[in-house]
Amino acid sequence: MMSMTARRLAALAAAASLAACGGGGVGDPANPETPSEPGSASTAAVCYDAQLGDSPGSSFRVAFRSFSEGDSETLDYVDVGSVAGPVDFNGHQAYETTVTTFFGTPEAVTGVYRYYGRRTGTAERTDYGLTYGTDADTVFTTLPEEPPVVDTTYALEPGQSVALHYSHTPNLRVTFKGIEQITVPAGTYQACRLQLDSTTPDYSNTHWLLVGTGVLIKEVQTSPGDADWTAEATAIEVNGRRP
Repeated sequence: MMSMTARRLAALAAAASLAACGGGGVGDPANPETPSEPGSASTAAVCYDAQLGDSPGSSFRVAFRSFSEGDSETLDYVDVGSVAGPVDFNGHQAYETTVTTFFGTPEAVTGVYRYYGRRTGTAERTDYGLTYGTDADTVFTTLPEEPPVVDTTYALEPGQSVALHYSHTPNLRVTFKGIEQITVPAGTYQACRLQLDSTTPDYSNTHWLLVGTGVLIKEVQTSPGDADWTAEATAIEVNGRRP
């Protein structure tokens, strides 16, 4: 059975496309009064602020408490994300979204993921690959996407899905379930519910993303042979502000 730490790191790798879609609040980070392009209320475009995924300086910090079904043990961790670039990755100009996970008290860096992509259309983002490692690694593992993966999750209407083929998750299907109000320890929010189903590796994840940002605030992971694992946000900051 996987430890909660291992399950968290596996979830980070599995959700590569979604982790890089948001990462910012609504509006220009240099000018909070400037609104971003509105998305259609009937599509998953309202779940994200895709423009900010390509805005260097965008950032988020989300603290989580996680637990496995039937286990009294909990694991606290913090995801800190930031956007930089553009940079060259595998011959492509891309924006770099770094997500660092801190586990334990005092906080210790355990996982660092860097996602490379950029917005390539009104309702699409192209992902070029990722690198990952830990604070103890001097050389990170690189997983380029050849060909690059065109993610059209933004265009989905409730009930629709899209198949995505990543090198680390070759058979991933993302379904937009719609928008619902959820309560987590950090508060009550409107959130977009997405279902991520994979056969290689075999798992099913449900993600709730804070509307208008793409920031993950709740996750439930189901895998064969393991108890359901849940993570809920206990504190949220987007570009230094609480939503």
